[in-house]
Amino acid sequence: MNIKKIFFYTLCFFVTYIHATEKQFHLSNGWFPNDAEKLEKKLDELQIVAQTNYAATVQKGSVPAVIVPHAGIKYSGAVASAVYQQAHNSVKTIIILTPDHAGKVSGVALPLFDPYAIPTGTLSVNTNVVKKLSEQPFFNFNDSAFYREHSLEIQLPFIKKFFKHVNIVPLIVGKINCAQAKLIATELTPYINKKTLVVVSSDFVHYGKRFNYTPFDDHQQLRIRHLNSHAIELIEHGTCAPFANFVQKTGATICGANPIKILLSLLELNAFGNVEPRFIAYDTSSKSDTDNVVSYVGMLFTTQKLASLPHEQQLTQYEKTSLLTEAHDVLNHLHDEHFMPTLYYPIKSFGLKQAKGAFTTFDTADDKLRGCIGRIITSGPLYKTVADVTIDTALKDTRFSPVTKEEVPSLKLKLSILDQPKKVKGYKNIIIGKHGIILKSNGKSAVFLPEVPIDFKWNLQQTLTRLTKKAQLPADIWKTDDAQFEVFTTFDIQKKK
Repeated sequence: MNIKKIFFYTLCFFVTYIHATEKQFHLSNGWFPNDAEKLEKKLDELQIVAQTNYAATVQKGSVPAVIVPHAGIKYSGAVASAVYQQAHNSVKTIIILTPDHAGKVSGVALPLFDPYAIPTGTLSVNTNVVKKLSEQPFFNFNDSAFYREHSLEIQLPFIKKFFKHVNIVPLIVGKINCAQAKLIATELTPYINKKTLVVVSSDFVHYGKRFNYTPFDDHQQLRIRHLNSHAIELIEHGTCAPFANFVQKTGATICGANPIKILLSLLELNAFGNVEPRFIAYDTSSKSDTDNVVSYVGMLFTTQKLASLPHEQQLTQYEKTSLLTEAHDVLNHLHDEHFMPTLYYPIKSFGLKQAKGAFTTFDTADDKLRGCIGRIITSGPLYKTVADVTIDTALKDTRFSPVTKEEVPSLKLKLSILDQPKKVKGYKNIIIGKHGIILKSNGKSAVFLPEVPIDFKWNLQQTLTRLTKKAQLPADIWKTDDAQFEVFTTFDIQKKK
């Protein structure tokens, strides 16, 4: 390029930024309230819903990347709010990767405007980063791409609410493959640090005739969830090619697939350091099997290690709720002619693939035990263990006859999740009410969940005597060195009254 051309392009860029104008919001009340006071009130309401349904324990300042939906906030706002609440600490710059719904962007579109105005205020564009990106392949100024793109603007009210002093780098991503995604990610990496958040704006599977996507014709909600689950597993794995191949093979209508490819490439390049996925929320625009439906996913990546959290905090609220729903679904459909437990598996998130034990307990309407079976030590994923122990409790507890179809509606189900048992030196190290107890001696064993002695008001001596009897061992063996003890903790999941 000769000196004249360099001067010309430099001058064009300078003049363009001298005349950069404020970008006014364009989405109607159907997307978010256009009145500032009403919008703030709605965002506050969504925050409360998110805290109730999608609570999670995530260390502040540990989240460098998130995936959030972009439907109207009455549909997907609670999911988006739940994610943003986990990511708002210490962020100064937010890189927003959004899809090109109009299909007119080549590579990545850059904005010429600054700032972006929404009803609750303005957000400044980081023009320094935008300028530097414009000098790289695949990045092009294309202000018109931003005129009607909802997947960007719908994020801004949440960003304005949860991030008080940030600037944004809005990027609209056209159709790209994984090789191109890696090149784009390489150019973005220098601008990613501990004060940066990468936001990927994407809805997930769009199902129905309206979207020209009807790959199945029964159990649509469950099968949509399974399809999304597969996509989420691949995203959690953190590599681009398997996800891209999945989208191509299934035709899965994930509108933010191209921005997700860039995120996965950033993960492959280790741009965020050593991170783990955390699944926060899932919802759909309709719960009917006959309607057109769009699905919404909220997830993040964090430098916090799941194993560092207390046992009861290692699952998000959504993951806990989905396990309980799974157990109820398995029980309710156990006597169906073509029962398939796999149909009722929840989203197979990183948290639910942990190897944890589980017990299901059934009580009758008058609070009498109807069955209780579990697995303490497992190598399989938690979501599968929950399905298996629910079936076993219903059909294989030898103390009771198998549960019949007629009595299922009246049963009360409790799900207990266990951590891995740990050996203790002797019975004096057992804490009644906190510890589940495993007694082993002479090839025999027995177990009590932590609540058993509490329910029967037993002290430690009474508990161990009863446990010895359950194991069919000599009455006082728990006092001797022949007895070995392991303890574990549990947390219960059951429907709120």
